[in-house]
Amino acid sequence: MAQKRKTSKRKGRRRRRRDRTAAALRLIVLLLIVFIAGLIIWFIWHDRDLRSGVSALKKERYDEAITCFDDSIKAGKNVAESYRGKGMAFFEQKEYKEAEEAFTTSLDEGGKADAQICNLIGLSLKGQEKYAESIEWFEKGLSDNSASSALVQEMRYQLVLAYEKTAQWDLAKESAEKYLSDYPEDDEMTREFQFLQTR
Repeated sequence: MAQKRKTSKRKGRRRRRRDRTAAALRLIVLLLIVFIAGLIIWFIWHDRDLRSGVSALKKERYDEAITCFDDSIKAGKNVAESYRGKGMAFFEQKEYKEAEEAFTTSLDEGGKADAQICNLIGLSLKGQEKYAESIEWFEKGLSDNSASSALVQEMRYQLVLAYEKTAQWDLAKESAEKYLSDYPEDDEMTREFQFLQTR
């Protein structure tokens, strides 16, 4: 009988140990699920201001977009992308100085200096009549081999106009001639080239 009590006590202890272990495992799994859910919610919330800014930008609600991008910047979230979006909102409103500042800040914050942003900075400088500086950005954009053919054409066109505005007639003529050899259907550049022949 004493033997049976000892055996039943051992079984009871083992059962309690198993129950405690199972309860601890259930608690760990529950905490892990709560932690993962929290991370998912944080990631979704983390991009909210940036996504709202992009959405407002697409809907041409530029002031709202700028506010959303500013909120993202203040929170320290997606800073480079937010400055880029802010620059695009300013650019669409023809606020070229603010656009240039936002685009260059985007690059300072680690944003990629791809052909698109180089073109936008060049156009923003051109909008401020800073033609010499715009040339540098168009040339930098043209050095990006991943640029689309339409963007390359746009930058080459803008480069001819910037050379013209800075009275670099030989460069303007040479660039216009090369441009027309690749895009002979461009009537506007044909007229520009004819004008440049008089210089």
